[in-house]
Amino acid sequence: MDRLAHAYLLTGVRGVGKTSTARIIARALNCIGEDGTGGPTPDPCGTCDHCVSIAEDRHVDVIEMDAASRTGIDDVRELIESVRYRPVSARYKVYIIDEVHMLSKQAFNALLKTLEEPPPHVKFVFATTEVRRLPVTVLSRCQRFDLRRVDMEVLIEHFSRIAADEGAEVEPAALALIARAADGSVRDGLSVLDQAMVHEGTRITEEAVRAMLGLADRTRLFDLFDMLMKGAIKDALDCFSELHDAGAEPQAFAAGPAGALPLADPAEACARRSGRPSGARGGTHARARHGRGVDGAVAYPDVADAAERS
Repeated sequence: MDRLAHAYLLTGVRGVGKTSTARIIARALNCIGEDGTGGPTPDPCGTCDHCVSIAEDRHVDVIEMDAASRTGIDDVRELIESVRYRPVSARYKVYIIDEVHMLSKQAFNALLKTLEEPPPHVKFVFATTEVRRLPVTVLSRCQRFDLRRVDMEVLIEHFSRIAADEGAEVEPAALALIARAADGSVRDGLSVLDQAMVHEGTRITEEAVRAMLGLADRTRLFDLFDMLMKGAIKDALDCFSELHDAGAEPQAFAAGPAGALPLADPAEACARRSGRPSGARGGTHARARHGRGVDGAVAYPDVADAAERS
């Protein structure tokens, strides 16, 4: 910890904790430990005055700026003017700039000189969802950390714990739907879970979440796919129309069965064509030949054979 970067860049999709991580970095830089003699640490104590005040968003030396609403050069000039002054009580003055990609070109140019020669008592933490929109001159002066999407299993466990704390009973299938709709974003998933609690109370079922999200009934999805594979276009269009009229989102139910159809594994097909053992005989291809696969999905041997021959 003797060598600290003067600027950190946190990137990732919405709702994965960029701003929260920025505050944790501010705590790590300014933590003094329980005895008041500690220095910068990767494990802030969470009990000293600086850690508590930063966590409560009231520390005078940790300044947060929303670049989405303060995009102009005048806002950055105000920030640059305040950089000259030393922190009031903390070790470092930390500037957290959220959605930094929204700054104008002139604002970035004004900030660049400070990033090139920052005062020793100042640290910058930038957060953005669109890192490609940042100038290369800014990127080259930051330590970059890419925050990945949260795994679906982790989301399900997290939402289950929150639901239990709130006294709500949520079916496992409903939690899986919420986690899938979140698409790796904790915040988006919590919004869906909160909406479900408002609508359904303490008992949340899979059907309720599916209706709320505009997802089609799973059996009707496979009926639709069955019609398409058989070439029954009129019946398929009628089924599509019924699903749409029921409130299902076209993008949602079009992607729904695609991941569940157990077609032949391309690696297995290539291995069979080359005469090499695939190591997975009787797996996906066997399920396709028996006409029933994962989650009760209808399999189509002709399609599986075509994939194997290709």
